[in-house]
Amino acid sequence: SMSRLLDRIGVEPPALVVFNSLGHARDALVEVDLDSGMELLEAAGKPVAAEPVHMGEDYRRVRFLAEHVPALGYRVYRLKSSTAGAPAAEQGRDLKTANTVENDFYRVTVDPGRGGVTSIFDKQMHREIVDAKSPYLLNQYLYVSGGDGTRLVYMRDHLPNAELRITPAGGGAVATVHATPWGQTIGYTLAGLNAREISTEIRLYNAEKKIEFVNRVQKEPVNQKEAVYFAFPFAAPDPQFEYEGQAGTVNPAHDALAGANREWFTVGHWARVSGGGLSAAIIPVDGPLATFGDINRGRWPEKFEPLSAAIFAYALNNYWHTNFPRVQSGEFTFRYVLTSGADLSPAALSRLGREVLTPLETGQLIATDKVGARGSLPASEAAFLSVGGDGFEIETLKPAEDGRGYVLRLLETSGRAHTVQIGSRLFEVERVWETNAVEDDRREIPIGKDGAGIALPASGIVTLRMSLRLRAP
Repeated sequence: SMSRLLDRIGVEPPALVVFNSLGHARDALVEVDLDSGMELLEAAGKPVAAEPVHMGEDYRRVRFLAEHVPALGYRVYRLKSSTAGAPAAEQGRDLKTANTVENDFYRVTVDPGRGGVTSIFDKQMHREIVDAKSPYLLNQYLYVSGGDGTRLVYMRDHLPNAELRITPAGGGAVATVHATPWGQTIGYTLAGLNAREISTEIRLYNAEKKIEFVNRVQKEPVNQKEAVYFAFPFAAPDPQFEYEGQAGTVNPAHDALAGANREWFTVGHWARVSGGGLSAAIIPVDGPLATFGDINRGRWPEKFEPLSAAIFAYALNNYWHTNFPRVQSGEFTFRYVLTSGADLSPAALSRLGREVLTPLETGQLIATDKVGARGSLPASEAAFLSVGGDGFEIETLKPAEDGRGYVLRLLETSGRAHTVQIGSRLFEVERVWETNAVEDDRREIPIGKDGAGIALPASGIVTLRMSLRLRAP
């Protein structure tokens, strides 16, 4: 499908095309392999600032920030042969030893010896967001042992409660700071119980209020019951927790049915804790489970009563006996994105979560990919469809099952009813119908001069059928 798309773009090879499958324009990091001697340029010819990631035989892997990639659309970068070697932006890595890194949004201080963040100062809020009273650092690796023969594993009332032992990582060396074209990183390496090496990279972005944590763990095999967490203790008094479920926001203190599990939760795109004027959220990229206020101890409480304002990312465990391997070992990557503010709305977090969890796609055109006529799509960038407004996400855009047009499915994420406008510069939206989930037409929606106005119910899902026609060039 990417090859067919590239073939229709009116650009001569070689070129790199970055595609955004989300319903809003965005910036995001992209990693690509470039042949040796090739330089990456903007469509207008300006060199792209990239950083080296890996050097291979006759190629190099680089990372760059693709900016303003249109919604449901693409942006084109040119590839140019160069005899001058790698561009200046890719020459080496400017490393320095330091425990603090900062940008316009945050000042982050780490303790590489203990393997975690001791302080995050939110410059916009003028306050510390890490709980200094917590026994754990933020993003610290926690290894939990014990649990055999207890309620934690077997879920039987006659068994004793688990006496778990929490062992934080330690023994780290110095931290190093690296300046990049898109921001800064700080990293360190240490070890933990049954993890011979834990390598952490923390990324700050120049233009976005978010912190990205990349934890690479080399885990040893263990037969006994065990679990691994990464701790995120926040300075939020009287904490209230919420997370994104399948189609809305869930508060475990109020929204769970009687008898529901209240010790660990499956996070959709974000988990948030709020209190004392602070709202902080974690987006788990590689593992959706989380616990709130404490680790999972197998107590099976009837009420949700958190012991702290910490979010614990539940990375690994081998507590259960069905459909899970007893021994969990090897190389793992656990990534998390953090953001904070006075009030983080579900709609904003849903959008950020989708950006984090849905990377930009790339495709390269080489000389043999396109022979003869040029494609009719714009040569620099284009958006196939635009949906104006906020508080929604595009869940589906696909051909209709019966072949009549295209189906668009929208999810309302703000928790309030509102209207959005559908239009396109590439296509003429001829007709729009609201359908049910199996694509049976219910009613036709009128189209005005600004496009079709679609009413979204609070936390609702709307499915549409559209008849589209490519506009004349």
